[in-house]
Amino acid sequence: MAEVQPKVVIVGGGLSGLATAFELQSRLQQADIQVLEASQQLGGMLKTIKKQGYLVELGPLSFPGNSLGIMKLCHQLKLTDQLIAANPMASRRYIVHDNTLQPIPNTLSQALTSPLYGMGSAYRLVTERFRSSHAAKDKLDESVYQFIERRVGTELADILADALTTERFGSDGKVISIRSGFAELTRAEREYGSVISGWGKLKESERQAAAKAGIKLCTMQQTFAEGMGTLINTLQDRLKQPAICGVGVTSIKPAAEGMEYRWRIECSDGETRYADVVVLSCSISKQAAMLADLDHELSDLMMQIPLAGIITLSLGFHRQHVPEIVESQGIIVPQKLNKDILKLDFVSSLFPDRAPKSKVLLQLTMGGSARKEMLSWEDDTIILAARRELRNMLRMTKPPQFCHLKKWPRVLPQYLLGHHARIGKITERAKRYDGLYLAGNAYHGITLSETVSHAERIARTIRDIVRTQR
Repeated sequence: MAEVQPKVVIVGGGLSGLATAFELQSRLQQADIQVLEASQQLGGMLKTIKKQGYLVELGPLSFPGNSLGIMKLCHQLKLTDQLIAANPMASRRYIVHDNTLQPIPNTLSQALTSPLYGMGSAYRLVTERFRSSHAAKDKLDESVYQFIERRVGTELADILADALTTERFGSDGKVISIRSGFAELTRAEREYGSVISGWGKLKESERQAAAKAGIKLCTMQQTFAEGMGTLINTLQDRLKQPAICGVGVTSIKPAAEGMEYRWRIECSDGETRYADVVVLSCSISKQAAMLADLDHELSDLMMQIPLAGIITLSLGFHRQHVPEIVESQGIIVPQKLNKDILKLDFVSSLFPDRAPKSKVLLQLTMGGSARKEMLSWEDDTIILAARRELRNMLRMTKPPQFCHLKKWPRVLPQYLLGHHARIGKITERAKRYDGLYLAGNAYHGITLSETVSHAERIARTIRDIVRTQR
């Protein structure tokens, strides 16, 4: 008997939704898979534009080359020959500390001589691998700050916690859960008793797994020659059934008894669509709205996960108008400093082809959970604030020759303390509804690689369930 092939509707055409569709059609080749996207463009934050000779990312610039999830997807899409690695000469990164720019250590030897902290903290770094991890077993959850403080002390926690969470969540290290927000660090401690040595062993294990699959990992940041939008465009092209843009979903309800399909999907174009399987991969706030009539308790649980907004501002300058420090990777500005900039990436130093000859391209990230009000500012006000910060931080006084600003309201889920328990409750509640799956970056990881890995797990689960219905 042939396998039962389901009709699947995936709501949301960002990386999560497109990756889920691609992974699912590779496992259930005869399935009817339809992606619906409310906006007029696919890709979510992964958007690339070319303007005035600049190649500009409106969202993430790149991804780590040692992240198996996304590198595996690139391999499956046959995109590895289009990947380019970051310039190794621009590997140095800085952090604002005590009103000065200090280099962030890249190696243990650099860490031991860093001016960011004293000898006591350096000693705690060296001896971290010998420190007991038993205390972790007694904790239901810890903030990033608490975790680092427990492993290497208060001084390092003051520096590192905010730096980590500013970059990944645009948030405060004292409120973000280490277990949910940086699962790889807690796994290193849990499996190997040490974060530093355990991290290396986990990455080596990933390299070995990748090598068996014919995938080469590396430590450098990766992007595509034509920008991160390449990943979205390729996923879209590989789908057997094109995604539909401009169609949102207003509600999801069980179909009437006796219907051929399980789910009834009311859409913004006035059409009613039906499916055996529904995967929600849009933002969690939109998922909550769609499910409010079906299960208000499930919807309420989803709404407990707050969302932060960010602004990406790309600025181009004449090379002679910028300081030498822009030859590095960038600068992190800890959120606790309450500055108008969270981080700067020196794009054309990392990827030299991103700017015209004799020009440089910077990407500034602004906003975040502590500066929500910035999302409501006028564009000119945001640009003036950015120029003020560049003047104070880098003595850059000349106006930019190029400018492109993009606001991203409510795009970064905040993995607050207790996030793991909240997701557990949401997952258990959603299990009441056969054929309903929750995807996206609000659940099991906010990075691109974690999002892709979650999409693969969902596709595998759907395939396994379909096979039991033979």
